[in-house]
Amino acid sequence: MRALVARAAALIAQITDQVERETAIDRQAFAEGYRIGFAAGREVGYGQAEADMQRAWSAVAATIRREANQPKFQELEARRYPDRTPAQLTVMRGRDRYPLPDRQCHTCGGRVCGCGGAA
Repeated sequence: MRALVARAAALIAQITDQVERETAIDRQAFAEGYRIGFAAGREVGYGQAEADMQRAWSAVAATIRREANQPKFQELEARRYPDRTPAQLTVMRGRDRYPLPDRQCHTCGGRVCGCGGAA
C-alpha cells in the first residue's frame, strides 16, 4: 500500500510539473501571439492610414497641378489681343479697360449722385 501511495504521489508531482510547464508554454505562446498580432494590426493600420492620406492628398495635388497648368494672365491677354505688343499690354493693365456702365441710384433712380434720394 505504501508503494501505491508513493507511486500516486510521484504521478501527482509529475502531472503538476507537466501542468506548470504547459501553462508556462501557453502563456508564452499567448504573449508571443499577442505581440505578433498587435504588430501586424499596427502595420495594417498604418498602411490604411497612409492609403487614406494618399487619397486625400491626391485630390489636393490634382487641384494644384490643374491650377499650375493654367495659362498665366499675361499669356491670356496676349492671346486675346494678338495685335498688341507686350509694352501696350502693360499700359493696358495700368488703367480700367472695361469702365463700369452708368450706375443708377437705388433711391431716386437717377445717376449715382450720392444725394440721399433727392435727384
